[in-house]
Amino acid sequence: MKLLAIDMDGTCLNSKRKLTDETLDALIKAKKEGVEIVPITGRPFNFLPKSILENDLCRYVITSNGAYVYDLKENKILKEAIVPIEDAVEIINRCNKKYAGIAANIKEDYIYHGGLIKLIGRFVFGKEITKVAIQVDDLASYIKENNSSVGEIQMFYLSKKYENRIIEVVDEYKDLMLVHNGKCLEIFSKEATKGKALDLIIEKLNIKEEDVISIGDSENDLTMFDHAGLKLAMGNAVEKLKELADHILPSNDDFGVKVAIERFILNNFTLKD
Repeated sequence: MKLLAIDMDGTCLNSKRKLTDETLDALIKAKKEGVEIVPITGRPFNFLPKSILENDLCRYVITSNGAYVYDLKENKILKEAIVPIEDAVEIINRCNKKYAGIAANIKEDYIYHGGLIKLIGRFVFGKEITKVAIQVDDLASYIKENNSSVGEIQMFYLSKKYENRIIEVVDEYKDLMLVHNGKCLEIFSKEATKGKALDLIIEKLNIKEEDVISIGDSENDLTMFDHAGLKLAMGNAVEKLKELADHILPSNDDFGVKVAIERFILNNFTLKD
């Protein structure tokens, strides 16, 4: 195998949103074996674990569900597939409620308004949401005034009625797509999928899809499977992903990624072994 495409939350990170020493050590060993490590996440760049960006682990990083592809060696963005500013402003204004939690991945940063983010968002991203995220009074106004590059919009909800309202509104925008992530709906361009971003890197490295391992746990990881020779789902993954996987790993709290690296990279086992 030549490339390991790996999701972060629910996959590489445990349920406490931490990258364990055991998983980090396994990633370092895979890198030493010549495997390209490619983190692929819904997070913005500044929300990536520092240890992922250190240790010379990766050159390419995919964030905001494929909206941005970074080349860390060249210090540049290879791809931007963003939500048009006018669409982002309209959707936020139409779905905004007094106690709504709405956020946006704006390039490297996570910008939000509404108190619900602090309540629910910390369960999605961990405690760092209140340390790294930037709070504004009005997200739509911020985006418009700063001509922001919006990689993804996140709508946090508590009621089914509000969830249905968001789905109804976003459905009117044919160039956008929506996926569920717990009590959050993620909205992004149809051109911003993890699979399309991964395909860009595969082409750039001139490797075959059969030499790619993809590991994930959520709906937004489904498109990664389209570009992988070996599709691995975490034990804690959604059923839809498990159904398409070649193999089910232990959960993110049981070092599933470490197990995958040891079995399929370090020991070169196949699914038949």
